[in-house]
Amino acid sequence: MPDSPPQPTYISSSNSEIVISFQRSPSDGGLPIIDYNLEVDSGDVLSEFDSVIGYSFSTDGYACRVDAVLNLMVPGLMYRFRVQSQNSLGFSYYSQVLMVGLGPLPSTPTAPVKTTDDSNNSQTSIMLKWTPLPT
Repeated sequence: MPDSPPQPTYISSSNSEIVISFQRSPSDGGLPIIDYNLEVDSGDVLSEFDSVIGYSFSTDGYACRVDAVLNLMVPGLMYRFRVQSQNSLGFSYYSQVLMVGLGPLPSTPTAPVKTTDDSNNSQTSIMLKWTPLPT
């Protein structure tokens, strides 16, 4: 039986897809790996895992665009992904779980700036200000 693959890696996300990748299993268990099974839950930590719809290792390899509509995913939920490898002896144990939210990452905030009013600063503290992120 092959070793478990490493934990999947987050690449990007939007409101319509999550892009992840994963690496080969460290050991094939003595026989060539013939497939990888990528699974996702339904956005509830108590939910079961199901195979990702629209992903095939033979055509997509080690990267996957997980279509939100095909996989019944909605923005605002956190989804757990895991992967396992397979050779002719069977399936490996699952990788560690990757949790990813559906939706784009927030914009990058501006760098904080020290206030010019030195009356609020002391030897043990300084006052900073920054521009709030848009809502």
